[in-house]
Amino acid sequence: MSKEILNFAIEIEESIKKFYEDAKEKSKDDILKDFFNSMIISKKKYERFLNSYKDRPYSLKVAKTDRDFGVTEEVVSDDIEFSPNMEFKDAVALAMKKEQQLMDTYKVLMEEEEDLSNKDMLRDMANACSNRKASLEEIYNNIAFNEVW
Repeated sequence: MSKEILNFAIEIEESIKKFYEDAKEKSKDDILKDFFNSMIISKKKYERFLNSYKDRPYSLKVAKTDRDFGVTEEVVSDDIEFSPNMEFKDAVALAMKKEQQLMDTYKVLMEEEEDLSNKDMLRDMANACSNRKASLEEIYNNIAFNEVW
């Protein structure tokens, strides 16, 4: 397993966690603060998980969810940005987009990788992003349908 891949993934997770920490601090609404805090906790857990494989063989297989609603690709603009006054559903959409971008990054790296164990690790990382994105899309769908009804 490539330590470079792990270090790269940890750096990305730290960067996204920092983004959520800044968003939480700047948010005007307590619901947004709570949401961004939950994203921070999620990123910290995944960071710890990745760090745990620095000194031992990678052995976990992360199954990809079959709950991909495709909402991120269809609904969320590529240029969505944080705003301290954004609506909750927009904050969820922003998080969905971040997971989509990260998943796409891992997929590109996976396609370029020749080592099979590294390919497996990158596939698992992409699957973990896909699973988090699907959970966020489920939240987004519930919000969107509530607004319609």
